[in-house]
Amino acid sequence: MKNLIRIFLFVVLAISLSNCKNSIKKGSAESIIDTAAKIKEGFKSFETPVLIDSSQYVIYPLIKEKAEAGDSYGSSYKSSSTTYWNLVFYNTSTKQYHLLDTMKMIISFFDREGDVSNDHSAGSGIADRFIFYKITTTDFNKDGELDEDDRKYLYISDRAGNNFKQITPDSMDITGWHVVKGTSKVLIDAIEDTNHDKKFDAEDGVIPLVYDLVKGGVVEPVFNDKFRTDTKKLFKNKWQLQKSDPKN
Repeated sequence: MKNLIRIFLFVVLAISLSNCKNSIKKGSAESIIDTAAKIKEGFKSFETPVLIDSSQYVIYPLIKEKAEAGDSYGSSYKSSSTTYWNLVFYNTSTKQYHLLDTMKMIISFFDREGDVSNDHSAGSGIADRFIFYKITTTDFNKDGELDEDDRKYLYISDRAGNNFKQITPDSMDITGWHVVKGTSKVLIDAIEDTNHDKKFDAEDGVIPLVYDLVKGGVVEPVFNDKFRTDTKKLFKNKWQLQKSDPKN
């Protein structure tokens, strides 16, 4: 009888251990599968993180259009450039993260390190507190799309991606900007659609603007209207070819 009881207990113990072992294996396998599925279902357009010097933040760009091989981040001077529909700011210390903004936009350039890049000199000192962005938000030519043919505005934010704001007017398209080193001034090259043809090209005039990073407020034209008008007249009088007299 004792032997039968021992055999019975041994069989019960063996079955229990087997079920426990299978349960562990099944649980582990499901956990791995679930994790892999979540990774696989993750966002497919995250770009390699961009480090921000002297900051715990990194930027994960969300790609809209990928540049051809060899193109640099967001260079608007390439024939085919990488553009982004948003940026994610991730704090490596707190593990907190947030989008730059929730509006519909195309980011064609962002200056992430305060260095000289693509002729946009971010200088040093005060400018190092900011990130500069070239962004399209308005379908200016009414073709149903946001693209390079639409106006591009200059935006800024702090290095954590907060205090994000537009600093150039809606009526102008920016082509470049330059921070004057040792100052808080940003010189901006802008084009206004002066002939109202819904295009920004050589037929339109370039209007230099200036913005103060410390004072904030609105951008101002570097030169007043009178000076620009007088300069244009002087050029026409001194250099523009005169039409030949049909009588001669």
